[in-house]
Amino acid sequence: MSFSSFKNHIAGEWIGNDAVRVNINPSDTSDVIGEYVHASAEQTENAINAAFEAQKIWASYTAERRSDALDRIGSEILRRVDELGHLLARKKAKPWARGLVKQPVQAVSSSFCRGSSAS
Repeated sequence: MSFSSFKNHIAGEWIGNDAVRVNINPSDTSDVIGEYVHASAEQTENAINAAFEAQKIWASYTAERRSDALDRIGSEILRRVDELGHLLARKKAKPWARGLVKQPVQAVSSSFCRGSSAS
């Protein structure tokens, strides 16, 4: 059986270790979604520290720059909506999950269109 293995993205690097968990579609136990690395305590601490540092950088950006970044992220999610919808449907044991993918992107987009603060 072939499936994908996924590492953790920590401080700009893909990090693996020997602690992994196989994720199985709950509605079809023969469908292996993937193998996911579980972070060690040290990796978790590194990820938390990296997130704090990244937040400082993000906070220094102008609202326009943050908005542009979120727009690019949302556009990429929408470009891959079918792929992500199928993955979510398998993961959550739900029928077609396209709305689960589009809803958060549309919520963020409408928030910016209404002129909400992006702090």
